[in-house]
Amino acid sequence: SIAFCKRYPQRQATLFDLPQTLITTQKNVEREKMTHRICLVGGNFNEDPILASAGADVVFLSDILHYQTDEENAALFQKLYKITNPDGIIIVKDMFLGEEAPGWNAIFSIHMMVYSEKGRCFKGSRITRWLEEAGFKAVREVERNTVLVASK
Repeated sequence: SIAFCKRYPQRQATLFDLPQTLITTQKNVEREKMTHRICLVGGNFNEDPILASAGADVVFLSDILHYQTDEENAALFQKLYKITNPDGIIIVKDMFLGEEAPGWNAIFSIHMMVYSEKGRCFKGSRITRWLEEAGFKAVREVERNTVLVASK
C-alpha cells in the first residue's frame, strides 16, 4: 500500500488484514507519513465484511490462496467481486502450479501441506475458474505462475 500510494499520489488505499498484523503495519504507515492516505481495517476476510461503504477500483490479493481450501478461495472471490467497482480490476499474486510442469512452486506446495493446517498451491486454471465463477472476466496471466489480473 505504501509503494502503491507513492507511485500514485492521487490515490488512497485501504489495507485489510488481521488485527495483529496491522500493529506492525501501522508503524510503517506512520513512519512513511501515509496515515492520511492509507486506511487500515482489521478483520478476517473469511468472516468479516471487507469494505463497509464504497467499493474498490483495484483489489490486490497477495499470498492468500495457498493458505486456504478450494471452498474458502471460491467464496473469497465471490466476496471480492461484490466489493469491486464496475470496471475495476483484481490482481491476484500467489504461487500457482504450472499447467504442464509444476516447477518450484510444487516444492512450496508440499511445504505448505506439511507445515500448515490446510495449505497448498493451486493450478492457475483453477484460480481462473474461481475468478470467472465469481463474475470476473478477461483473466490473464501477467507473470508466469505468480500473477493473474481480471476485470469486473
